[in-house]
Amino acid sequence: MALEKTLPILLVFLIGIALKKAGILRKEDGRMISGVLLNVVLPATIINTLSSTTVSPSLLLLPLASVIVVVLLLGLGFVLAPILGLQGKTRAAFLISFPTLEVSSIGYAFMAAVYGAGGLACIALFDLGDALFFFLVVPLLASLLGRSAKGFRISELLLLFLKNPVLWAYAAGIALNHFHIQLPLFSNLFTTLSQALLLLIMLLIASEFELSFSMLTFPVLVMYLKMAIGVTLGLLISLLFRLKGVEQVAVVLASSLPSCLMSVVYAREYELDVQFLASTLSLALPTAIGFSFVIMSISH
Repeated sequence: MALEKTLPILLVFLIGIALKKAGILRKEDGRMISGVLLNVVLPATIINTLSSTTVSPSLLLLPLASVIVVVLLLGLGFVLAPILGLQGKTRAAFLISFPTLEVSSIGYAFMAAVYGAGGLACIALFDLGDALFFFLVVPLLASLLGRSAKGFRISELLLLFLKNPVLWAYAAGIALNHFHIQLPLFSNLFTTLSQALLLLIMLLIASEFELSFSMLTFPVLVMYLKMAIGVTLGLLISLLFRLKGVEQVAVVLASSLPSCLMSVVYAREYELDVQFLASTLSLALPTAIGFSFVIMSISH
């Protein structure tokens, strides 16, 4: 059953790679696809999922679990940086990316494919903690570590936070759920939009994917190190919180995912080592698809 549900995800990714090889899908298209995902499809999916989900007490532990995972990853990042010999802009890029998780792409796709709306709700709630960390802590960290002449401003951080449609989607979905508001027209609209989630996510990852022999060095080590540490933390925290079933799978899967694609945006903004992040993420994303496939196959 898991193979039937997850194999199409890999096939869609391969179709995206074929489209890129044929020149139909280009790397530049990634900006447009990510814009549609961030501003339309992902918010619609979150609102549709959270507004119709019965939130149990155990589900409320998922955002807390997420915060614990990313804070521990941040602390471990500071420990690992000197061990790995990272310095300067490469060290800074590593530190802002290592604690982040690309939950809203790979995690959403696999949980929705295998567990449906229930799985999507679990991964969305976990992603809430990760999103709050990313938009509140990462910009500050990037500013403090970066060499950009542009200093850090609290007002800019608050504006970035308030303008993020994903966070507003969480607020709307939780509010609709709490007050038991059901609007059939909007519900049908959000359901229709959310059906494009899997396709757009896989096309985005395919558009960003680049493979060269230069990648098969240090970035690969960093990628597998993060994945191994993430899985371990996810398992330990799910056991600590006594999470089982779909909730445990959501925590372990999300914790194993590579760094958030948007960390590259902050790396560019604050003049960090963008090439290091791009090399790591280009190989990490398809690798994470394969690893997620294994996790879902074992757990389902």
